[in-house]
Amino acid sequence: MENEQSKKVLADIFRRGMSFMLDGVFALAIGIGLYFAVGNTLIANARNEKGEREDLQSFIDDAGIANDKGYAFSYVAKYDDGSYGYQKLEDIVWNYYTVFLPSNPNAAFLESDGFTGDKSSATDVGKWVYARIYNLDNESSINLDRQPYYCYPDPIDYTKKPVLNETTLEALQAENETMSTDLLHYYCNNLKEGLYLDVFNHFSKQPHYLALTASLNMTSYYKTLPSFVAAPLLIYLIFPLFFKYGQTPAKLIMKLGVVDKEHKKPEKYKILLHGLYPTLIPLSLASPVAGIFIMLGLVALDAIGGRIAKVMLLHDKLSRTDVVELRLLQQIQEGPTPISPENVEAPSEPVQEQKPENK
Repeated sequence: MENEQSKKVLADIFRRGMSFMLDGVFALAIGIGLYFAVGNTLIANARNEKGEREDLQSFIDDAGIANDKGYAFSYVAKYDDGSYGYQKLEDIVWNYYTVFLPSNPNAAFLESDGFTGDKSSATDVGKWVYARIYNLDNESSINLDRQPYYCYPDPIDYTKKPVLNETTLEALQAENETMSTDLLHYYCNNLKEGLYLDVFNHFSKQPHYLALTASLNMTSYYKTLPSFVAAPLLIYLIFPLFFKYGQTPAKLIMKLGVVDKEHKKPEKYKILLHGLYPTLIPLSLASPVAGIFIMLGLVALDAIGGRIAKVMLLHDKLSRTDVVELRLLQQIQEGPTPISPENVEAPSEPVQEQKPENK
């Protein structure tokens, strides 16, 4: 086929882009179907997703550090009934370290905690909380720079919470708003620091919590794999093998086709090579970290590489194929209709000869 005619039948970049996006819609529809038919049922059940989610929620509830939706509690400095916000957080912190960690079979003191006592001993655990959490590690003297609000109870009992020192109590009794706010911030300062936030960080490092969240994250990933893998393979590789011109569903609708460089029916391996690159683009989204960046990189490489190789797209060069408008290709292949007596119409009226006028 002559070069000028070859260029005429090539599908333009706009039509090819529309075709690719339409195939993306088909792939998305198949992917959604696979997610609910395979991922959200077979894979989820095989990995016991429901049981692990219930186990995780039970673990969070037992810790008592978050509300029903898993969010941190939020309190004001002082309520109308005379209670203080810090008191609620004080209970959460004390119960987490002295009740949840010792009693929950899946909870544990971390290596970084430096706890060397008996986990089942309330006194050992309480003494650790006093020293490690409240900086009360010297019964005879309290460093007010390290602990400005709390002191030991009288008599000292490590199974009970620390008590406010006299200065702090006097300020609260005088309804000093600054003190009630300072105490609240001691536990939670705008969700940035404080003993309550330390509890959240400690819980997030619990081995049981880490194991459950890691397993659930992998389950979520595995559930999407059939969508990300099978759908592109069906659309861009398997479906085209059943059509003469290697058409995807969108190309079939838009009457586009894949041909070799002679603009003839391509061989099967060329159809596969042509479809391989577009398949990699949605497949790249299966990467849980950099999928979107890989996809954009592949699209850019295809377009820029095509410009360098002086073809429309790089994968055309690699597969030695072109995408053409099948209607125009068919017209050129058929050529002009030959003239014969059978397809020439006779004049409706006889042609009369005109004689030249005498001058």
